[in-house]
Amino acid sequence: MNTIFLIPIKNPSIKDLKEQIAETKKQMEYLWESRGYTDEEVLTTSIELDRLLNLYSSIISKNKK
Repeated sequence: MNTIFLIPIKNPSIKDLKEQIAETKKQMEYLWESRGYTDEEVLTTSIELDRLLNLYSSIISKNKK
């Protein structure tokens, strides 16, 4: 399974962002199980998941204001 990052940083829709978060999480879980937590691709995918979650959190926070 190769790491694929689909959403650019600029203005993703909440729906698309949620879908990408779910896909990235599944990918990370698969990689974790098959390669172990210290594998470079697992770490890269984890960083991408963090980026997506931070982006989601930022958008949600802005929408609440």
